[in-house]
Amino acid sequence: MLKTELEEKRRILKDMEEDLLIKEKLLSDLERSNKELKISIDKLHSTNKEFEKQELNTRQEIILLQQRLESVALQNDVIVEELNEKLASYELECSRLKEEVKSIEDGVTVRMNKQVEEVNEQLKEKIKVIKKQEQKLLDLKKMLHREMTTNNATTTTTTNNATTSAATTTTTSSNINNNISTNLNVAIHKNHNIYSNNYDNNNSVEYSTDSDYDQNYRTIPTAAATTSSSKKNSKNVKNNNNDNNSANGIVQDDLNFKYLKHVLLKFLLSREHEALQLIKVLSTLLRFDCNEEELLRETLKWKTSWFRSRPNIPEKGQTAIVLPAST
Repeated sequence: MLKTELEEKRRILKDMEEDLLIKEKLLSDLERSNKELKISIDKLHSTNKEFEKQELNTRQEIILLQQRLESVALQNDVIVEELNEKLASYELECSRLKEEVKSIEDGVTVRMNKQVEEVNEQLKEKIKVIKKQEQKLLDLKKMLHREMTTNNATTTTTTNNATTSAATTTTTSSNINNNISTNLNVAIHKNHNIYSNNYDNNNSVEYSTDSDYDQNYRTIPTAAATTSSSKKNSKNVKNNNNDNNSANGIVQDDLNFKYLKHVLLKFLLSREHEALQLIKVLSTLLRFDCNEEELLRETLKWKTSWFRSRPNIPEKGQTAIVLPAST
């Protein structure tokens, strides 16, 4: 708008200048013709004064217009300078914001990449642990199946040999006891080797050696030897068979007790992720039902997790299975 006004003023000024030139030319013509028109000088004298007045007014107007033009130009310069300063400040602010956005984007990208790497590493570790646990569980199942098959075969052989005679029954009972003890030591030795390697690598607790197991087993009196000594005075083959079956049952119970004790010790002394794979074996030996086995598994997982909720465990009344919290 100021520019338009300025152009309008300039146009008016130009018109006035042209008008002034015309008037000056006319004045010069009048002066030239003054000599020629001396006769009419009196008539034109008044006209000349009027022209002079008009010229004075015109010059005053020109001066005013020039002053206005200068003030408008000064104002325009001030406005342009202010706009330039604002533009410079806006450019600085824009560059600063761009740098902040770039730094934030870089930081977010770095954090996301780091989190992705951490999640991938955790996933790999969990996959390794799952594979290791599956392999250990498979080995444990094979060992348990092999021991059960061996015990069944040994029991069948003992029963057949016991029906032959009282003398051979005594020898067979002693051999059965020795074979069961040997098989138990072999099973414990295999199970010990399977878990001790992993526990040693993970800086976990150490278990007793095979010599300690052998020493403990040698100190336990065998029921078969006691039964065989009582059979020497027996005269009836049927009574000998009954005594032999009782001895086999006692030996089988002793084997189950020793194996249960071994599994229970490993369960209590192992790390949480190692103890999880022993829950199924422990439930089988202790004859847990599905709810008890699942409760044991969920409780162990709850203790090793940060986000799991606590299982519903009876704590009061006759059905309480945990000790009350100390106050």
